[in-house]
Amino acid sequence: MYWPPWTWKTLSAYCIAGELWKKLFVVNLANLISSRLWETSKNLDKIFSRAKNEWAILFIDEFDAISRTRDSANEHGEIKRTVNVLLQIFDLIGEETLVIGATNRLYDMDEAILRRFHYKIEYPMPWTEQISTYLDFLQFSHNFQFKNKKIKEEILGIMKDKSYADIQQFIVNMLKHKIYNEEVSDKNLVITTEDLSRSKQ
Repeated sequence: MYWPPWTWKTLSAYCIAGELWKKLFVVNLANLISSRLWETSKNLDKIFSRAKNEWAILFIDEFDAISRTRDSANEHGEIKRTVNVLLQIFDLIGEETLVIGATNRLYDMDEAILRRFHYKIEYPMPWTEQISTYLDFLQFSHNFQFKNKKIKEEILGIMKDKSYADIQQFIVNMLKHKIYNEEVSDKNLVITTEDLSRSKQ
């Protein structure tokens, strides 16, 4: 899964695991990468072995951190060794193990690693229809409504080229401001033109 940040690639991995009724192992690269010789490769081998033994899905966010191209003169030996180990693991891994990688830097990754993935799914920023649908969902999930259609249409313009996370944060901040400053009930929230004007300042 690639491009750009905040398009909920990680949430997608959780949804896939839920649909398949499988465990999801989310790899923390901060605990995985080591400056010690071969330590990163050993950590990788342990993680993949456990995922295989438990029939789990393995999700590695920021996958480019351990799979950058070996042609780069800037990469040190440990990363190059790690890529070689990854290639060996992928060649031996069974069909029962699903590996999902996520990156915002697809073209920095090693070509040999990319070829091991059966699917490459681009996560673009949502377009207008998707943003509109998401705003409808947020109204339901956060228990609020827009006073009129014009307010929603204006938000659609503001949120153009923004991620789902950006959209959610924008709406949540607007609701927080209304609740805290107007002392209204969070069970009957109506977003007005004034609320929208304040959020744009």
